[in-house]
Amino acid sequence: MKIIYHFKNSIIGLIIATIISGLIAYFSDIPFWIIYPIMIVALILNSYLLEYEDNLPGGFNNPKEDNK
Repeated sequence: MKIIYHFKNSIIGLIIATIISGLIAYFSDIPFWIIYPIMIVALILNSYLLEYEDNLPGGFNNPKEDNK
């Protein structure tokens, strides 16, 4: 599996995690520093799951050929 690191995408992901964590912390009694690492782990797991599904046969990166 080829892993390509894009710094710009990482910064965007951290900003999204920060904003969502801040909103959750603001509207609940859970501290920001507990929510933030959970958000980071969720984003990482989600990205690996999406990459795996996209590379499966019939996925976005590996479409099936039509046998007509």
